[in-house]
Amino acid sequence: MSRKQSRVGVLVVGMIALLVGCAGPISSVAPSSTAPTAVATSRIAATASPDATEVSSTVDSIPGGSPLTLAWQTTGAAGKPMVNPIHLALSPDGNIYVGTSTASGLFQVFDPDGNFVTSWGEKGGGEGQLLFLLGLGVDSKGNVYGADFDRALINKYDSTGEFLTSWDTEQPTGPGGLAIDSHDNIYIVNHRPHDHQVQKFSSDGTLLKAFGITGSGEGEIGAGPEDLAIDKEGNVYVGDKDNNRIQKYNSNGEFLATIGAQGYLSDPWDVTVDGQGNVYVLSGRFLQKFDSTGMFVTKWPLTGALYNAGDVMADADGNLYINTDGTALLEKLTQ
Repeated sequence: MSRKQSRVGVLVVGMIALLVGCAGPISSVAPSSTAPTAVATSRIAATASPDATEVSSTVDSIPGGSPLTLAWQTTGAAGKPMVNPIHLALSPDGNIYVGTSTASGLFQVFDPDGNFVTSWGEKGGGEGQLLFLLGLGVDSKGNVYGADFDRALINKYDSTGEFLTSWDTEQPTGPGGLAIDSHDNIYIVNHRPHDHQVQKFSSDGTLLKAFGITGSGEGEIGAGPEDLAIDKEGNVYVGDKDNNRIQKYNSNGEFLATIGAQGYLSDPWDVTVDGQGNVYVLSGRFLQKFDSTGMFVTKWPLTGALYNAGDVMADADGNLYINTDGTALLEKLTQ
């Protein structure tokens, strides 16, 4: 399945969820205090065990450079595999959140070793529910934010999954990627073209800034951006799919630079930044790496452990986390 086909499938799921939501609200469910057992699999060894399994799969870079080594893979809870995993987020305690379309567990949580911890969050149109979860993030206090693509709102939960509040994005529809800066400000990128493609909110939902008008010029963003990321300096990186580039802004929305405009990128759909300011982009048939100045470093083909990669997330140490939206796996890869 191609990346574009996968995204279309996710949108279809969102439309189905909209119809289901019309049936009436469903009460929000907090995570169970008893965590189910993790199920982890290795594509190479084709084995399963109760815990995440160390494997030795590698993906070589082009040109020659550091390979990516697969540390572990996991499918989630036993008997409850993830459905359409989308965006990823790290919590302050090192746990990994995966946004999904799993009806009784939109937010899937894993520990740093890939073991399934819990899941929570329900589909629906009621308070605390989400019709179509797309972007998500976790702030410094462990609060979790989910962007509802269909209803154009952001839900905020505490670290246990208890619903706290929500706010409208003041756009007709389409919040996609979501990222959080070191001050716990919330950024979203609007998947549908509007007056401004990026919105910045305080943690209580106050709109602070909107920037990135639709277009193809310097500092502009084409239609259909899907993701954004923030570095430790507060700079914002937006995947400009329509113009085959990454647009970089400061925290005030002032345009800084274009990354990948020299023909490196094709249809970039996901972007992340590590602790050293390196930028990683899923684009075309490759995962590509740029340094903190925007210079191309290397790329890895989407084969082996990277096959069907849907989204990528980097931690402060440069470890990469990948979800494969065709086979519903979460993976950790090291450089």
